[in-house]
Amino acid sequence: LTLVGRHLADDDDEGGGGGSPSGGSNGRLLYACVYRDDEVGAGHPATVHADALRDSPHVDVVDEIVASSLGRDDISSMLAAELRLPRRIVDRLTAQVYNRTLGHAMFVVQLLNRLVGSGIVSYSPARQRYAWDEDRLARVRTFDSVASVIVSNLTSLDGTEPLKALRVLSCLLGRADLGLLRLLESNGTLSPDGGFETNLPPLVDGGIVEVSSDSSVSFTHDLILQQVYEGMSPEERAGMHLEIGTHLGSVLRLDDREGAALEGIMADLDIESDLLSDLTGQDGGGDRPAEGRWPGSAVLVAVDQVNLAGPEFAIARDPSDPSRFARWNMIAADETTRQSSFQMSANLCKRGIDFLSLGGDPWKDATDEQRRLSRRLHEGAAGSLFALGQLDRSVGYARAVIKNMSFDDSIRAYFLLVRSLIGLSMFSEVIATGVAVFRTMGIDIPDKPTPETLYRKMKRTSELLGRYEAGEIVEMAKTATISSRTRDLLMIQDAVGLASYRQASPYLPIFGCISIQYAIENRAVCAESAVAFVYYGSFLLVISEDFAGARKAAEIARELDGDSFAQMALTGFLNLWFVPHVELCRILRDIYEHGKKVGDIYGARFSLLLHYRFAFYSGSEKLSILTKTYQMTMEKFLKYKTEGQYFIAIDISLVDSLTGCESEPYAALQGSEFPSEESLLSYLKSRKLQQSLVLLYLSRFMRSFWAGDYVEGHKHFELAEELPSFKLPTVQYLHAMFYRGLALFQTYREGNGEDYFEKGKSILETVRRWEPNCKRTFQNKFILLEAEYFASSCNIVASKESYVLSAKIA
Repeated sequence: LTLVGRHLADDDDEGGGGGSPSGGSNGRLLYACVYRDDEVGAGHPATVHADALRDSPHVDVVDEIVASSLGRDDISSMLAAELRLPRRIVDRLTAQVYNRTLGHAMFVVQLLNRLVGSGIVSYSPARQRYAWDEDRLARVRTFDSVASVIVSNLTSLDGTEPLKALRVLSCLLGRADLGLLRLLESNGTLSPDGGFETNLPPLVDGGIVEVSSDSSVSFTHDLILQQVYEGMSPEERAGMHLEIGTHLGSVLRLDDREGAALEGIMADLDIESDLLSDLTGQDGGGDRPAEGRWPGSAVLVAVDQVNLAGPEFAIARDPSDPSRFARWNMIAADETTRQSSFQMSANLCKRGIDFLSLGGDPWKDATDEQRRLSRRLHEGAAGSLFALGQLDRSVGYARAVIKNMSFDDSIRAYFLLVRSLIGLSMFSEVIATGVAVFRTMGIDIPDKPTPETLYRKMKRTSELLGRYEAGEIVEMAKTATISSRTRDLLMIQDAVGLASYRQASPYLPIFGCISIQYAIENRAVCAESAVAFVYYGSFLLVISEDFAGARKAAEIARELDGDSFAQMALTGFLNLWFVPHVELCRILRDIYEHGKKVGDIYGARFSLLLHYRFAFYSGSEKLSILTKTYQMTMEKFLKYKTEGQYFIAIDISLVDSLTGCESEPYAALQGSEFPSEESLLSYLKSRKLQQSLVLLYLSRFMRSFWAGDYVEGHKHFELAEELPSFKLPTVQYLHAMFYRGLALFQTYREGNGEDYFEKGKSILETVRRWEPNCKRTFQNKFILLEAEYFASSCNIVASKESYVLSAKIA
């Protein structure tokens, strides 16, 4: 207000927010109040004061100044003048500024200051003018204050077609591909008159939505999305979710999944976008990128919309087929599993089970078709939860299938069960379950394997393999037709073999032999047979050092190209005799990366552990770097609470003994449960975790060796040697044998008796037999042991020559 006051100089009551001229009763006063329009109502102090001035007999209101919003042309002129650029160059910048501020002058200035302060707009010496980063500019969000203004104006859209479009977009969680919206235009309940695209321009001009370069439509601010969505009643929202979901499901022919290839439908529609709710997506943390795009995601949107409506609402609206939406969730879960999005897959399976459970028990109060669907959903949940490391929950879903379905219909569930039990280090239960499964099938499994039983199984398998060359067995896999049931049985055998390996159980060679015999005799050799050949080859090395037979088994396993676990076992426990450590290190890293992508989490995690272990023993990585990477890996293992965390803690303590670091890895295992290595040792003994015990004793032996305390080192080595797992092939075993030989000869030369010399000679002969298999791994070790032997035999000349040669080829 511009005021002329008759008595302003003497009237304090009318001072307002302006100033008083000095002297005279006809002074002028500018009264200014700066507030947002939506904050000023009839009772606001500024309004009351302004009205009092207008009504005052002592004041004449000469003029009222109203600050209007800036138009696009105004902003363009401002930018062109300030940046000294032609208007055509600032057009895109003008559009972004206007859309983010709606032309409110204060917001325009505020946004421009932010663009300059953050470097999005800056002077470019190369262009010799001001320029801006288009990508960063596109990511600038609408101010909360601007969004509030937009929200306050939404009431003007009541009953209009644009509001109808906004409500559909809000049910799609605020963002949708234009192609997806076009699919909805054939539904009169959902589509606004004229379609979605014709109703978008006024919404874009109003700063309510924006259309990105990838043809997706989204709200400019979450406050606007929230206001539109909550402007509908809960029943209206549920109804719209269900309408969107069922319409998309009909277009995508989800009720006729077998009659139409989903990939073909999606290709024809050319759709791939959209956000998903937490019911289907992350569930608080998951594995999907925040703005990722998934092939076939229109299917996920359809199912997600039905899930948002809720089982009770959906079934109440369409009670004709209670299994319908459970089947849709299963289809969507299969899609997400193929995309390695296991959190989404687990959520979808759980929602499918919820739909089936609405009418009662999904097992007892169900038709045969519903029971089969329930089995698939439970198996899908168990598999996805295993990939996520949620092993206890995976076990629960697998056991539900075993409890409620016949044995023949539970084979897949038995595999899922034993796989998760291995992750929980419940090896005895895995072995017992596997024995029960194969006995039920009529396969002869001895109660207590004896040396005679083992000899017969090994002899039978050796004779069978002797009839074929490695290439002939691999050819069987190329021509074999393997049922899913047979694959599951082979994988159960693999799991039982692994559990037997961990406990050094005599069932290890038994199951390896059974698996190989079954595969060859039934022409069922396949990728799932690979692990059995690894177990068999490893045992050949343990009982007879049959390197030729082991190499043949390794060749077959490699060509069968099994999963990540099979490749990890082949690389880390069998090929370590034949391939240099540095090469194995690289291969294991590749296996880890592949396993992560396909959800073979168990194989991937242990591949990473072995990668670092081979890097340590080969010297291909700096110890300081290894310490950090081991600690990062330990965090991954702690998440899954598997035996692997003990392996890493032991490895870290070994590295610490060389670097002098004090990482205290044992305290991190289970909080305060393992504050020291001794407490872990007691725990491993109580749980009879043989492989971890051997690893811990060998680690103590090597630490004592490096410290020069050979007597103490011998004690730890002999404790490891007493355990059944000792000779199972590991990289620690190979290096511990080498160090043991050195320590024995050193101890002998210190005057501790002939027994040490004879044991040293025995290890020298062992390494002599190993050396031809991989000279890069064993040759320098053999020569150094030979130097120690010559030194202990007082052959100084030969000893010196061997020392020099060993150092030369190391």
